[in-house]
Amino acid sequence: MRVDVLTTPGELEGEDLSGALVIVVDVVRATTTLLAGLEAGARRAHAVESVEDALDLRRSIGEDDVVLCGERGGRRIEGFDLGNSPAEFEPESVAGKILVCTTTNGTRTLRRCESADELWLGCFRNRTALVESCATALRSGHGGQPPSRFLIACAGKEGRLGLDDHLCAGLIVDGLAASVPETRLSDGARSARATAKQVGTPSAAFLATTAAGAALVDIGLEADLEYCAALDVSRSLPRWEEGGFSLRTDPAEDR
Repeated sequence: MRVDVLTTPGELEGEDLSGALVIVVDVVRATTTLLAGLEAGARRAHAVESVEDALDLRRSIGEDDVVLCGERGGRRIEGFDLGNSPAEFEPESVAGKILVCTTTNGTRTLRRCESADELWLGCFRNRTALVESCATALRSGHGGQPPSRFLIACAGKEGRLGLDDHLCAGLIVDGLAASVPETRLSDGARSARATAKQVGTPSAAFLATTAAGAALVDIGLEADLEYCAALDVSRSLPRWEEGGFSLRTDPAEDR
């Protein structure tokens, strides 16, 4: 099985994802924040591209059941309930609710991957949970059928490579290559793995040097970087099912 890493959403253009297992990574901050919201008790998370799409989906679901969340330029969208800072997603705000989220980079990438057979959310926090489930899927698949393709799609930063996402993808690839030695790596996966070996364990200080992290520092949201940089603190795996993401909390059970 070949493992691939796509560094920007533009690389998804023309990709046939039928039969594929895809992990979308937007460390700073969409995939990290959606994981936080689901772990705080939200029953489902929907990713949409525009503010108008978010408002329309809230109306169709029912306003009492929905928490609108997201950002433009890093800041909470006017009229939304929450922004894109993981610390905002407390149980009292989101438990039992449906998240409808739109962000500058991450949710657009997620929407481009909806045709995949399996679509998961990835970040530093659930790296090992991802590796374990990926290794299981590559060996035997879900329902006994291995995926036809496996790729990690990075959200990047405004159409360019994001070093934060590239590092996260590399840490996933490195763990997977150790677990499944017969795995073949594309050039993109090899590049990401080399980045992981060079940088090592992520930190808030490292994230502050990336384009996405520096943008948060500029608007006074650098406190989010500590949360985003935490490695292997979650056993949760958000998976795309029936139009939204929901949580599975022990990927090791798949083995």
